[in-house]
Amino acid sequence: MLFAMMSAHSAVLVYVEDFESGPNGWAGRDGIMSVSHQFGVGSPPSGAMQGSFDSQSFPISQTDAFRINTGGNFVGDYTSFGAQGITGISFDLFAVNALPSDVMLRLNSGSDTFFYQFSLGSMSLNTWTPFSVFLSYDFGWVGSSAPAFDSALTSVNQLDVQLTRSGTSSQTFYLDNVTTWTGEIPDPPLIPEANTALFLLFGMALLLRFRNTYLYRLKSTEVA
Repeated sequence: MLFAMMSAHSAVLVYVEDFESGPNGWAGRDGIMSVSHQFGVGSPPSGAMQGSFDSQSFPISQTDAFRINTGGNFVGDYTSFGAQGITGISFDLFAVNALPSDVMLRLNSGSDTFFYQFSLGSMSLNTWTPFSVFLSYDFGWVGSSAPAFDSALTSVNQLDVQLTRSGTSSQTFYLDNVTTWTGEIPDPPLIPEANTALFLLFGMALLLRFRNTYLYRLKSTEVA
């Protein structure tokens, strides 16, 4: 994730679901999380999907998802757009009272299901956090095989943003700006939060230091 964001240069946005006009086909998957569309919230606050888990008397693991399985913006042949096809998906997530214990993107073609598990290290309460993933099996997708993943991209029939609750308190999450794109991870739509930006700058500094050290040693070897 860190490397992909640092190496990004440009992207062409294919479609952005900002939920300004309504849910547009997005709904809950399992009925465990109460899912609805809300106006007046979002990033910007013009609409978003809301998902809420009820409070519990004792902890039981619960997982549910925001799902889209209709329309032509997230369902269909991802390889048919332009020369490269759709190469990535991103979305923004907001946690109100508790952070999720797990966030995944699940892609299903009818015969195969693949999922990508995101790192939650930069996520904090009451802050919109961007998540992005390349649609390349080697990027860290879990499923049967790379050829099957490539085949699944030609016939996507549902897409899930899956959340797993943490703790027993009631917890609410918001989903916004679900985006498909082609090329590198898009910027500025995926500008990281301040803490993430500092982390990325630190990572870039480390990479630059390692690069300079490597070049110095290489030059010393050539002189010797």
